[in-house]
Amino acid sequence: MKIKIKIKKLALLLCTAILVGCANKSDVPTYYPQDNNFPSASEITASTVNTASVSTEPVPTTETTVTTTQTTTETSTETTTQTTTNTTQTTATSATTKKATPTIDMTAPIQEEDTTWAYFLVNSENLLPTGYAPKLDVVQGRYKLDARAAKYAKKMIAAAKLDGVTLTVISAYRTMESQATRFNSYLQDCLDLGNSYEYSLELTRRYIQLPGASEHNAGLSIDFNQIKYAFDSTKAYKWLQANAHKYGFVMRYLDTDKIHQDGVAYEPWHYRFIGFEYAEIIKNSGLTLEQYMANGS
Repeated sequence: MKIKIKIKKLALLLCTAILVGCANKSDVPTYYPQDNNFPSASEITASTVNTASVSTEPVPTTETTVTTTQTTTETSTETTTQTTTNTTQTTATSATTKKATPTIDMTAPIQEEDTTWAYFLVNSENLLPTGYAPKLDVVQGRYKLDARAAKYAKKMIAAAKLDGVTLTVISAYRTMESQATRFNSYLQDCLDLGNSYEYSLELTRRYIQLPGASEHNAGLSIDFNQIKYAFDSTKAYKWLQANAHKYGFVMRYLDTDKIHQDGVAYEPWHYRFIGFEYAEIIKNSGLTLEQYMANGS
């Protein structure tokens, strides 16, 4: 019995240490919400944690072409050892046809039009307007972005592939309801560890923004490969650091004491479409988007 109690205490201390360990390059807590199809959630208030109503959305599936081949073999056997076989093969056309993946022209200029529309802040002090709903387009799998940014994300992923680098999208556009569910879930996990509401709220906001304060709600941010600090030692991260700005993207939350000035933790996997006109300038400045805008740029 004493051994079980000690194990539970050690587990609790370990979980708490992981949460507080933002100053260390440890992994984000293992229960960091994954980007599944989340159910709708009730509105978050300043003093309570709401419970989401469960209604899971189906994951889109791809229909495949079905081809039926019928082979009829007619065999005529005679008294001799000679056998003649006639085969007729008939192919039936399927009612559904698999959609071909669009080919990206890598020889064409990357920038197709003015992208200054993407130069704006989304954070806890600059919320998206109520009902904000960008026109979306698929980037990879079931993940989508604002259609105006999606095409550049697809070009970037294709270019990385040509260089032998795999960029796997693990999060992109999120609805306000999805964001609320993520926030509530993480906050409740922190509370379950015995933390105060105030401290749990502070920890939660380091990793998950309130609905309307997340760039994912704007359809402009994309997370790649893995939600771990160790991502910054991978080949994919190095490629993004050298090339993301060429496609209008910047790493949004820089490694400044692990906690961003907006209270958000360092996120080497999180890239924001800011537009071609500013991406390279902001990257080379070494400033966060807030700092760059505050300087009157």
